[in-house]
Amino acid sequence: DHHHDHGMPFEAVLGSVAAARTGLRIGARFQAAHGIDMGATADKHDEQWTVTGILKPTGTPNDRAIFINLESFFSIQGHAKPDGTKRGPEISAVILKMKGGMASNDLMYDINRRTDAMAVKPVQVVSELFDMIGKVRLLLLAVSILVVLVAGISILVSIYNSMNERKRAIAIMRALGARRGTI
Repeated sequence: DHHHDHGMPFEAVLGSVAAARTGLRIGARFQAAHGIDMGATADKHDEQWTVTGILKPTGTPNDRAIFINLESFFSIQGHAKPDGTKRGPEISAVILKMKGGMASNDLMYDINRRTDAMAVKPVQVVSELFDMIGKVRLLLLAVSILVVLVAGISILVSIYNSMNERKRAIAIMRALGARRGTI
């Protein structure tokens, strides 16, 4: 059997939606394929994975995913580990859902002390983003208030100048008996 040559099992865990759409059950075997068209034209691999588990529905993208062992992925023909590096294959991202408490802070601290990894708490980043947006909102509010004040002052100055220019005409009209409301 091909997967025994590598000393690692070709096992897969399916999300609930992936299991329902493929019809695969625990113990079933399948071949991985590349591309959007999974029909006869798909680039299929010789390796066969065995379904070892099906996840409960979570309402997340995990429901539509098929999870395989990283070492199994690198055992596939054409997916070999990068050569010339002492380190193994690199992973671009890992998402951990913690139960909270100090353990998550300790783990984040430990990861961030390393030079080859970085940990980020999305809640903290979003909070910082909203703090920044809040400051920008206050700045925009201050600019808006300033614009309204300048506009109001310029309207008052315009009315005052208009009244000053017509002072003589208004005085004549008042002397002839025109009421304040008419003027």
